[in-house]
Amino acid sequence: VRRREGVGSNVRRLAADRRSNGAGIRKVGGWIVGRKHAAEVTGSRLVDGMMDFLLSDGPRMVETRRELDFYVVPMVNPDGVVAGNYRDNAQGTNLNRVWDTADAVNSPEVLAVVDATEDWLWNGGKMVFFADVHSSSGAYSHYAYYASPGVEPPRYPHPEDYPADSLAFLKLIAENSADFHPTRGSTSSLDTNLARQYYMQATGALAFTFEGGYTYPNFGPLN
Repeated sequence: VRRREGVGSNVRRLAADRRSNGAGIRKVGGWIVGRKHAAEVTGSRLVDGMMDFLLSDGPRMVETRRELDFYVVPMVNPDGVVAGNYRDNAQGTNLNRVWDTADAVNSPEVLAVVDATEDWLWNGGKMVFFADVHSSSGAYSHYAYYASPGVEPPRYPHPEDYPADSLAFLKLIAENSADFHPTRGSTSSLDTNLARQYYMQATGALAFTFEGGYTYPNFGPLN
């Protein structure tokens, strides 16, 4: 997580970043991407918190870093942020609808991330975790989209266990975070133009779309 490398440059030459632990490519790792939608500021705050936790000195993370590399792209859509866009990039593309069809003209940011992950996988990487970090404008606590019962990614070691394993992971988060709702985001979607589904199907990684609430906790109790 200490080394920073340019993953790729978009239309205005603003680089997305890849951060690794500096030890080079290892076989097992997790990827976190954030801020594909320009105005989703709480998503950036969630990524900041994730990175603080990944770099922390607690015994759980020290042990985890011995086993896993983490790659973080904290801002996929810097052009959209600089331009003051709400969701799209400078080309007017919604970057969470083109993961299976990304191109160098309309969605170069996504293409750069896809190329980086494919290069890592080609060189022996095994993706076991993927997080796509967003914001929610609903009056909700934080939550995540995850695979509902019946979703069986073929590359997962035991596809029939994938939904239960996904939910178990989110319940662990909820045990350590009072403002996280573990069950709100169950979905059967297999649309691989969305990042979560793309990596779920392509790699078998436990994949989630985290949603940070814009308005919570102003609306009262957890819901």
